[in-house]
Amino acid sequence: MKKEINLFFSIDNNYCPFLSTALVSIMQNANKNFTYNVYILHNGVSPENQAVIKTQLQNANAHFVDISDKLESLASKLVTRDYYTSSTYSRLFIPNMFPHLDKGLYLDSDIVVNGDISALYQVKLGSNLVGAIPDAAVQNTPEFKAYVEKALGINSEQYFNAGILLMNLKEMRKWNFEDKFIKLLGTYSFRVAQDQDYLNVLTNGKVKYIDYDWNVMPIPNNICHASTRNLVHYNMLWKPWMFEGTLYEEDFWSYAKYSPMYESIQTISRSYDDEKRQASMQGGQNLLNLALQEAHDQNNFRNKYLSEVI
Repeated sequence: MKKEINLFFSIDNNYCPFLSTALVSIMQNANKNFTYNVYILHNGVSPENQAVIKTQLQNANAHFVDISDKLESLASKLVTRDYYTSSTYSRLFIPNMFPHLDKGLYLDSDIVVNGDISALYQVKLGSNLVGAIPDAAVQNTPEFKAYVEKALGINSEQYFNAGILLMNLKEMRKWNFEDKFIKLLGTYSFRVAQDQDYLNVLTNGKVKYIDYDWNVMPIPNNICHASTRNLVHYNMLWKPWMFEGTLYEEDFWSYAKYSPMYESIQTISRSYDDEKRQASMQGGQNLLNLALQEAHDQNNFRNKYLSEVI
């Protein structure tokens, strides 16, 4: 009997074309000796889009899981910004939503996978709650480094990007992760990286760090070196459908052309004009400003609440 790999995604209707491309890349490079269970957490993906994506997963077990009610019950406490929606918080509920699973790999949808995803899935976590890759965007940005260290109280070299997250679901349940998250959610709101900050704060010291090869970000002059691009993560502004000339854009388009939603991706890309690009860049600058503001706020998390969490 084949061993199973449990993959999780979280999307809304607008991100279906990019999930489709991510799935193309995963399935093209998948090790056929495994059975793939693909769980897609969503809050309002249309039946039409669900049907299209399911056609891509004929060699996998596809499960669309509507998480709207869960998110709605916490809506007043879930901080969002820019193009992020409340669906990004879905990953924090995976351990309790799937009590029959011991392990899972959460993946953002703005990725392509050039390597064999089973190699990442099989990384041994021991008693650690998660396996993750240090965040290259933080390592390359002084404002984010200041925020992580001065506002969160975490070593910036140990702060991970939650877009690629290997989850020890069994250990997270034993540790009552969701209860701890809900309690912290009612105490403090993270505005810079939202759910990613909650994950870093709650799992600090219980993380298995994984090579940068599995979360390569197309950052110009990136100081975080990877030996190979097993997984490319088009994080933040570095998205080839938004900006021409994005590093590793050839990886994205090489898979996108095989997506049944390729025409939609092209339409989105063509509609991304100079005004939208300028707005995106301004949003990026606003985020840097917010990070510095939080770093120097005497009432930030590190100064007022960190001791209660640890």
